Amino acid sequence: MQQGRAIRFVQAREVTIAEWNRCHADGACALRLKPPPGGEAAEWPATGLNWLDVNEYLVWINRVSRHSFRLPTAREWYAMAEPVLPETPDPIFTDPSLSWASDYLLEDRTERRLRPSGSWSMTKEGIADLNGSVWEWTQDCYIDGSGTERMPQCPAY
Repeated sequence: MQQGRAIRFVQAREVTIAEWNRCHADGACALRLKPPPGGEAAEWPATGLNWLDVNEYLVWINRVSRHSFRLPTAREWYAMAEPVLPETPDPIFTDPSLSWASDYLLEDRTERRLRPSGSWSMTKEGIADLNGSVWEWTQDCYIDGSGTERMPQCPAY
């Protein structure tokens, strides 16, 4: 992604379980992850993580790679993902009253089961799985549909 004169690089795919477990083996990430039964750690995205876990990984990867990685802002994420996102968002993310729950599983919905990395769409820039079942973390705080802002205690990133 390019903004003005500064060029920003984006990881082309999700962090895999194998990549995450290198951080754990190095003592920098508290959690050790396991792939689904019969799955290979190098093929599956790291899931079941919270924002603090992700920041442990960022500190570690910045140290061992000697590069400066960070989470994208929500605006950056949406700019990357926009070409592959559905035109009408899933109600689970847009309807705070949760009225969608009354017909949950009665309508056809996009399949959201976990799949190996690279199983979802790819943008023309080569970024995979932005429309997949793994939630991406951003550095912005999301507050009950009102937008994003920075704050010391955040309910969701």
